[in-house]
Amino acid sequence: MKRIASIAVIALLTVSSPAHAVFLQWSGSGLEGFDPFGHRWTTGESLDFPGSDDPTRSAWGMPGAFNGQIPFLPVDELVTDFHVTFTNLPAGASISNVEFIADAAGAFEVWNPMFMGNNTIWFLAPAGTSLDTGEIFFVNVFFNGLPSGGFTDTTVFPNGVEFQAEWTMDGVVPEPGTLAVWTILALAFTSLSIKRRRHR
Repeated sequence: MKRIASIAVIALLTVSSPAHAVFLQWSGSGLEGFDPFGHRWTTGESLDFPGSDDPTRSAWGMPGAFNGQIPFLPVDELVTDFHVTFTNLPAGASISNVEFIADAAGAFEVWNPMFMGNNTIWFLAPAGTSLDTGEIFFVNVFFNGLPSGGFTDTTVFPNGVEFQAEWTMDGVVPEPGTLAVWTILALAFTSLSIKRRRHR
C-alpha cells in the first residue's frame, strides 16, 4: 500500500500544472456593449463621483455608473486583475476617479487602483482575494477634460468611447492525463488489494 501511495504522489506531481494566470483581452467602442463573458458596460454623462463637486464628468463602467451591481458570470473562474486603456481620449483629457468593488459573501472588497498614465487604469484584488463565479461587482471610471457632451459628442468621438481591456484569471489547471493516471492507479490498487485478500 505504501508503494502505491508513493507512486500516486509522484504521478500527481508529474501531471498537474502549477497555478498560472490566464489573460482574456478584449476591446469595445460605442456608448454601450458587453465583454466576452456577457457583462454589460455603458457610458454616462453629467455624473458626479461621490465626494466630488464637479457634476459634469463623463464615466465608463460595468454595468455603468449608478446602475447598481452585476454578478460575475463565468463558471469556475477566479479573477485577480482588471485592466482597461481608453485609446481615443483627446489631448488634455484623463482618468480622474475610479472604483472597483466586489461583494464576496456580503463582505465588500475594494480593489486597489494603479494609474498607468492618463488613459490606463489597473485594478488589483486585495492580497489573498479574487472575484469568483456568482459574486457581484461593479467598476466605474470617471474622466476630466472631455467636452460637455462627453462620449456622445460625435465631433470628438465619432465612434463613442474606444478601449482595450483585460481580465486576469488565476487557477490550477490539471493536465489532460491527470484523470487517466489516477484511474490506472485506482485499478492497480484495487487489483493488489484483491490479490492480497485471496492469499490470506
